[in-house]
Amino acid sequence: MDLIAELRTEIWHLLTQDDGLKTICKGTVRLYNTWAAKDSPMPYLVHRMQEKPLPDGVVADLDYYLDIWDYDASMARVLDIRSRVVALLDGEMLVMPCGAIARFRYVNGGDIPEDTKDIQHYATQWKVRVDRTADILAKLKE
Repeated sequence: MDLIAELRTEIWHLLTQDDGLKTICKGTVRLYNTWAAKDSPMPYLVHRMQEKPLPDGVVADLDYYLDIWDYDASMARVLDIRSRVVALLDGEMLVMPCGAIARFRYVNGGDIPEDTKDIQHYATQWKVRVDRTADILAKLKE
């Protein structure tokens, strides 16, 4: 499996299987790649990745974007989802089956104005660095 596809799968499992997010999202955490289908039930999350030039020894260096969408007069649920996602991902070292470790760092986030009444949209940006597990272990021994 392609490294990026594997990383997307691991993120999908982490977020969609979390009991805290399931509770906030009323049972099902919907996570889509790039765009959700028209009229998808809300709330939902959309993510995408952008690869960057690689420093020596790094398997992948990515900008990761995760947007939260909801239909509600209040921003409260969106902010609860954001808080739970940050708790799950920020500082996380996700061990991948391919023998790599993905490290997540929250960069920023904010409201995105939408012109449809009661549509709430919050965008987040993350840095993700993927290293070989063996390289990380070797650095720890130094």
